[in-house]
Amino acid sequence: MGFKSRGTSRTLTFKYVNDRFDGRVVPRPRVEIRLVNGTKTFRLAMLVDSGADTSFIPKEIADILELKLSEPKKSRSASGPFDTASAKVSAELLKGNQSIPLGEMPVTVPLRTMDSNNLESYALLGRFTFFRIFDITFRETTGKLVLRPPKRR
Repeated sequence: MGFKSRGTSRTLTFKYVNDRFDGRVVPRPRVEIRLVNGTKTFRLAMLVDSGADTSFIPKEIADILELKLSEPKKSRSASGPFDTASAKVSAELLKGNQSIPLGEMPVTVPLRTMDSNNLESYALLGRFTFFRIFDITFRETTGKLVLRPPKRR
């Protein structure tokens, strides 16, 4: 599916969101995403993470969406090993009153309970799927994330 068929052919710019971390404010590149599974939906700001291969959502969100999870497996991160499951969910990028379909997206779901007051801090968009749809620029000096139609090869 091409960029135009996704509902936009123009560059989209998002301001970084100020997260609170260890008592300080940290600007981070987050975008509004609506996750959809049948009639169930969940809207949240997901971190755009160029260092992650896959997208992650907390189990609490997977439960709300009633996602069908795979059998548990061991995963590894910088903080050590943990159990995860896989699922697929439809996703839409939200910008103002615009909704840009991203299609079905594979997600990894950590099987541990997260802080339910801060579920968004555990949700991230990895390279597979999202980074294949857009050419992405992180503008750290201005605190902006820029999504462009991909250049033809």
